[in-house]
Amino acid sequence: MKRILLTFLALSLTITSFSQDKKVKTNKGKFDFSAAMEQARSFGPSGVVRCASTEYNKQLQGKKQAVSDQEFENWLAPKVAALKAKRAANPNQPNAVITIPVVVHVIHNGDAYGTGENIRDEQVLSQIQVMNEDFRRMLGTPGYNNHPDGADVEIEFCMAVVDPNGNPTNGIDRVNLGVASWDQSGVEGNLKPNTSWDPNSYLNVWTARFGGDLNGVLGYAQFPSSSGLAGMPANGGAAGTDGVIMAFNAFGSSTIYPAGSYAVPYDKGRTTTHEIGHWLGLRHIWGDGACGVDDFCADTPESDASNGGCPTGHVSCGTVDMIENYMDYTNDTCMNIFTNDQKARMLTVMDVSPRRASLKTSSVCFSAVPLDGQCQIEDLNIANCGTTMAPIVRLTNRGTTTLTSATISYRIDANPSATYNWTGSLAQNASALINLPSISLTAGTHTFTATVSNPNGGTDGNSINDSQTSSSFAAYFETTSVNINIVPDDYGSEITWEFLRDSDGAVLASGGPYTDGDSTPIDETVNVVVGECYTFTIYDGFGDGICCDYGIGSYTLTTAEGATIRTGGAYANSETTSVTIDEELSSDNFVNENIFNVYPNPNNGLFNLHYNPTSEKFDVVVLDVRGRTIFSKQFQNNGVFNESIQLNNVQSGVYLITVQDGNTKTTKKIIIK
Repeated sequence: MKRILLTFLALSLTITSFSQDKKVKTNKGKFDFSAAMEQARSFGPSGVVRCASTEYNKQLQGKKQAVSDQEFENWLAPKVAALKAKRAANPNQPNAVITIPVVVHVIHNGDAYGTGENIRDEQVLSQIQVMNEDFRRMLGTPGYNNHPDGADVEIEFCMAVVDPNGNPTNGIDRVNLGVASWDQSGVEGNLKPNTSWDPNSYLNVWTARFGGDLNGVLGYAQFPSSSGLAGMPANGGAAGTDGVIMAFNAFGSSTIYPAGSYAVPYDKGRTTTHEIGHWLGLRHIWGDGACGVDDFCADTPESDASNGGCPTGHVSCGTVDMIENYMDYTNDTCMNIFTNDQKARMLTVMDVSPRRASLKTSSVCFSAVPLDGQCQIEDLNIANCGTTMAPIVRLTNRGTTTLTSATISYRIDANPSATYNWTGSLAQNASALINLPSISLTAGTHTFTATVSNPNGGTDGNSINDSQTSSSFAAYFETTSVNINIVPDDYGSEITWEFLRDSDGAVLASGGPYTDGDSTPIDETVNVVVGECYTFTIYDGFGDGICCDYGIGSYTLTTAEGATIRTGGAYANSETTSVTIDEELSSDNFVNENIFNVYPNPNNGLFNLHYNPTSEKFDVVVLDVRGRTIFSKQFQNNGVFNESIQLNNVQSGVYLITVQDGNTKTTKKIIIK
């Protein structure tokens, strides 16, 4: 079954100054994020990587998904200058405070609420409080300072009260992804894309347990998008990965909520403040280089490296380092300053970076929709390998009144809808899994749509979440072979694949790795048999697929007749396609068809077989689509055979019934409803 969901170390550190080597790490020309993290851990105290945003941005730049640092600054600098000039010309004009809606995705693997990485709501909310104290330089809080260059950034954060489906939420999205810890490819290829809410309406913040190349990392952010740069992509990374991801125990404040899970001395919420600074376009205060390297803010003194601990009065590049700046690497208790130039930079980003600017008009913190009369199709379960599908939908009552009835309409592709009248009892926010009648599929690829209406015989008060449509899935194809065509990208050495038979897991064909720089297409043909389900999986060792970062690679699966089963290439670590082969049998297979009949067909497992045998004995065998025998019996020739056959404990679906009479073998399909 294929589920289509339509619905981050306790440490003791010494006070020290340290610098991470910012040289680009490469793997045959690619920026190697894992190698960069390994090097950063060697510089960090106790292996801690305070921030991985710079390395992450270099990775995106290597993939042509982000502009170069210089191009970004060339684009942003005049816009910052324009904003500063405008404000200087009207110093007494009040400025509107920007409110950014936040959703916090708490990612865990089944931990009970309040244990492990499944942190409590109070820890999450303590982090939002810290962000508001820091960005507003709030009097009487750790975020206040009386530094002459200290700024009230005039940006606030609120928890969303409306989710993307229009339902009420507290802004905390708890998701069990079944993964104990996350490396970077898993975060970017799985965690973020599968949980992200629309970044045009929400600042997505994730908390999770890190491992692999993210071991020891406290967090990282995606820099803002730029636009209007000739010849360069508009996005600073994909929309589905935009936001900030944090180690679960570097998120929140032990001062505000002492009972949470924290990593001292990163337990006051300042790592998240730091990462949101990156998300709003700020660079590290030392410019990720030695003296003379700019962070593009004139009121932050030059520094030759990052600072750890809280080394008050530390001097480098001829001036005292601003170790209390949120964009340094000092301990949380040492930080409390954004400067006026940093403020101007962040406010400019909020005006001109496309996804950031859209957040200024997002209303998801303020306008909850009415609750009365809501019901929702939350997710779909559909078969991804077979000639029939038994769809399952999850119906959820989002209203305040108990839901006792609803109508579910469902269809394949654009075919006419069938209806299912549901009755039951669902309290507010309760759900029920509903098994819809089986649907016979035609050969090819399909989509499935389900829509709910008539809650309690009335009108739904929020129809935005009433309908869900699956992504395309392969049903079955009538063919004798599957052709596999792979066009490698520039790094063929990362590509491998396998084609296996599901019933016994036998690998029928496999390939790779291939040669870097050679995009010569690879063609393979695999013979297949009727009634069997097969799975094709293609892998990429670097975790960036074969399209479109380093060459336009692709793969295509077709039938012997030329029908396309699946085409792709833009994936992360792997992509899998499953398909059933149900070759339409030729007339030669149906010898004496006029005297071999099954009725009724479809049936419920009890049917009549009519046959006129020619041999002394004949065999009747029933197979499922995986080729497994579910019925076998030999009968005597006593003249015309017309008897009932009962199939016990069979599920709905398509089966093959074969009569072997001497050298004659005849086969038909039967459908069990």
